[in-house]
Amino acid sequence: MGLGDLYFDGHRRANLAKRGQAGTLITYERHVWRPDVPLAQNLPTGFRVAMARCGDPAGRRRWFLEELLTGTATLTAVIGQSFLGGLEILRQARRLTSEQAFSYRFMWLLFARRETFQEYYDRSFRYSCDLFIRLPGRDHLAGRNPPRTILSVLKPDLSISGLQKMGGELAQARGWRDLPRHKLIRLGLWKLASEDPLKLTADQVPGVVRRALFRSEVPDRDVEAVLEHVLVERFIAAIEEHQHLSETGFREWFCDAVSHGFKHLAAQKKARGGPLPPEQAKQVVLALLWRSHRYVGECFHAQMRVIQKCIRPRLTDDEATLFERMYLKQSVFADLPWLLISQRSDILAEELFEWLDDPARTIDAAIIHRLFGTYAGLVNERQKVDRRFKKPRAGRSAAYAFDESRDSPSRAKSASGGAGVDIVLDERIRCGRCGGTSLELVGHKETSAERITLELACQSRDCDEIVTHTMSVLRLRKLLESVRHST
Repeated sequence: MGLGDLYFDGHRRANLAKRGQAGTLITYERHVWRPDVPLAQNLPTGFRVAMARCGDPAGRRRWFLEELLTGTATLTAVIGQSFLGGLEILRQARRLTSEQAFSYRFMWLLFARRETFQEYYDRSFRYSCDLFIRLPGRDHLAGRNPPRTILSVLKPDLSISGLQKMGGELAQARGWRDLPRHKLIRLGLWKLASEDPLKLTADQVPGVVRRALFRSEVPDRDVEAVLEHVLVERFIAAIEEHQHLSETGFREWFCDAVSHGFKHLAAQKKARGGPLPPEQAKQVVLALLWRSHRYVGECFHAQMRVIQKCIRPRLTDDEATLFERMYLKQSVFADLPWLLISQRSDILAEELFEWLDDPARTIDAAIIHRLFGTYAGLVNERQKVDRRFKKPRAGRSAAYAFDESRDSPSRAKSASGGAGVDIVLDERIRCGRCGGTSLELVGHKETSAERITLELACQSRDCDEIVTHTMSVLRLRKLLESVRHST
């Protein structure tokens, strides 16, 4: 059965710029996969998947989704394009009924809006300041000294400098030099995970990957089955009710429903089953969200497998290995393609990227799974700390209550009427690495009864330097008072 073919479409040039930097100018071959006529009948007019073929230093052919390589489309949009083609491939190969095809499309609606769920994690922990516990208001002047980082959830007394040192040792062993601090942090987490790998059975892997993507409790299987049937029935009725809307209008309605946790579906009194327990209904929706990753991953896998078979000359063993690691289902990721969970790349170190670039490199799945668990633990601890420090306390003076708009160091200058006075510093204190003056208090140490050493995290982009500054306690109090009176 013919499904499509891959056509050469000339040479292209692209500037792989990153975050406003100059980037690298590359030349690549553009190849376009087009479906055969029977397959194209149910696809949008002009449907195609564009691939870019480059060469690597070892002389291997590397294949990339063009829009991802050039940054001309979002990850979700690129996955969605391959999802459409993969769904039609599965429809023909498995002879899916219209109801089964609708289930796949419904799952795509959930997956495409996954980041709008409140439970979906968007923390990156890219810089050391993400790991610091920011002291609330002016508690440090009252002698309170809470834990300074959230790393204690991983290992007691683990500091950020200690984590970077562990990363530096691993980088030195691998021959990697002059790595930025955020990469040392990632390598430190990798080394920490390698000391305590998480060995799982095949049935346990999906739970770990799921908890690394969003917060959810696995509901009781019997309750889930009953509630899922009722909720999906209401989903379908709601979708049919809003089919008359434009594409933009439907997207807005669906996103609004997601942001409210589909509470209106659970609260329907006249629908079959009546009102449903809100918390259990939410967990069922999150279970459906996880299942959507499996449905979308299956379609994405099908589309990329067909493209792989269309490549001529055929891929060598090494080239096929690299192609499959990037685009096809992998057991280490709970049978999901890597791209579907690539948002977690900030927690996975250079070891994983070496695995994606070197067919001879192997990785220990137990380390990856431990890192997924580490990420979930860090996010949960970060959220607990943020909730505790942002919670107002009874009996506290309103003048000293924490106010983000006033107490944030980045806004202190404007709050002081342009006097150049910051909450804990003045313009003479600069980051030794980038020269920036946007510094945020992350810790302190009292060196004597009259002197205090402040630890300040640089907030400039791509800089996570920790600046130390010693000053008198009296002067610090005067700076705080001057800002308070000026506001």
